[in-house]
Amino acid sequence: MARTKGASRPDLLVAAFEQISEAGWAGWSPMALAMSTGCDLAEIYETFPVPSSLVRRLDERLDRAMLSIPADELDGLSHRERLFELLMRRFDAMRPFQAGLGRLAREARAEPEIVLASLCNLDRMAGWLIEMAELPYSGLEARLARRALMLAYGSLFRVWIDDDTPDLPETMAELDKRLDQLERLAGFGDRLFAGLRRSPRAA
Repeated sequence: MARTKGASRPDLLVAAFEQISEAGWAGWSPMALAMSTGCDLAEIYETFPVPSSLVRRLDERLDRAMLSIPADELDGLSHRERLFELLMRRFDAMRPFQAGLGRLAREARAEPEIVLASLCNLDRMAGWLIEMAELPYSGLEARLARRALMLAYGSLFRVWIDDDTPDLPETMAELDKRLDQLERLAGFGDRLFAGLRRSPRAA
């Protein structure tokens, strides 16, 4: 079915995840997406040249939503407050994809290409969180901080995927819990690295 001339271009990313929510990962196909949206296959290919592009395109959109906050709105906020604001903006932007993401998470975890793309996206997201929250880490400390943020995000995602309330209270409660853990971990890390820096053996 061709799109009517002059009609607005459909949101292929939303349509793709709606299809996944209904037909599952195995049921998603470029042909089916073209039929449901009226787009030709060249448009589908431009957006999703390979299956892992679904994950990459979504995370790029979520990154933009998370980072679109004006810098002056973060000014004066603590590290914790910045992380809270940035992550909740991200989860708000994920709402249209919730059903599809839930099914994708269940069914595509055995797909190496999807898993690898997801891990790369999470690592990039964690790097931006460190940058925007102005966490005072670099080198090995920054790598460890990214891993800690990725693990916290994974736990948060598992709560969010079943949180269908408008204000996401369960998600916010879980985020508070994970931020508490990260603060304790950061305090331990500061003491650990301070000890290593004082140690002649470490030097």
